[in-house]
Amino acid sequence: MINLGGRFSPSNRNLRALFYKMEKSLDISAAKGAALQVENNRLMKEFYAIQARTKKRVCKPANDRFARIEDIIAAEDGGWSSIRLI
Repeated sequence: MINLGGRFSPSNRNLRALFYKMEKSLDISAAKGAALQVENNRLMKEFYAIQARTKKRVCKPANDRFARIEDIIAAEDGGWSSIRLI
C-alpha cells in the first residue's frame, strides 16, 4: 500500500474501521442476495406446481381411418351388425 503522509497506512484506526464496516456491509448484502435467490427459487417451484398443465392431444394412428380386412369379411358374411366401429 502506498504511504501518503500516514493518512492511508494500514495502522490507521479510522481506515481499519472503514474497511471493517465495508466488509460487514458486503457480507450482509451477499447474505441478503443469497436469501432472496433461495426465496425466488422456492416461489418459482411453487408457481410451476400450481400452474395449470395443458394436456397434449393424442393423435390417432392414420391407419385407423381405413377399413380393416376383418371388418370387410365380417360385413360380407354376416351383415352390418358384426362390424366393429371405432
